[in-house]
Amino acid sequence: MRFVNIGAQFISLAWDVAEDQHDVTYDLSYYVEDSAADNASEVITKQPNATLDGLLPQTKYAFRASAIPHLV
Repeated sequence: MRFVNIGAQFISLAWDVAEDQHDVTYDLSYYVEDSAADNASEVITKQPNATLDGLLPQTKYAFRASAIPHLV
């Protein structure tokens, strides 16, 4: 995962995709680093990137992207 753009209250992230992952959805979860991970917010996207708005300024966050394969 890499940071593409960082602002006072937003961040744009992108991540690499495995070559065999063509038809997947991504679950991007994030939370304030010093809080419990079970309080994470989630964004579901079909793209390997996302912009998160409404973040707290000068606050450390933890991010995780997981691929959810589509079953045929």
